[in-house]
Amino acid sequence: MLSDSDVKRHFETKHKTTFKDEADKAESIKRAVSGYGKQANTLKAFATANNDSTEASYRIAHCIAKHGKPFTDGEYIKEAFLCSSEVLFNSLPNKETIKSRIKAIPVSARSVERRIEELAENVCVQQTAGLKEATVFSVALDESVDVNDIPRLAVMVRYCDSTKRRALLLKTNA
Repeated sequence: MLSDSDVKRHFETKHKTTFKDEADKAESIKRAVSGYGKQANTLKAFATANNDSTEASYRIAHCIAKHGKPFTDGEYIKEAFLCSSEVLFNSLPNKETIKSRIKAIPVSARSVERRIEELAENVCVQQTAGLKEATVFSVALDESVDVNDIPRLAVMVRYCDSTKRRALLLKTNA
């Protein structure tokens, strides 16, 4: 954060002839420092709102993945939010703020795809770490043929890590 001395040094080197007297210079420095504080608060509020939008985007992507829906459904969900917000938040004084936050949620097909990939990678990392620290585990293998006569291998792993019992199911082409 800028200090008074940083601003003072800037004014002394860059704006030496700009001021009438010391009082004018002191007042300008005071305004600049207070203006910087307001800018910092505005930037912090924007960053917080942006983080909230990103978290909402991840939650929508998780819901889409959990239900096996297409990545393009993010835009559909956002549209449904906006349509229902007209009724749900009609009596609230900050209805427009809520609607602008909903509009700011990034849910394009590419964003949803990226979020789902990141969530899947995180789960994979957690499962790998859990398997590495597991004191006991069991493995079960099963081969079957799907409706297209393609053999499938299912690998089921059960293990206990430090937090709880877990199960992992992997399906692959044989």
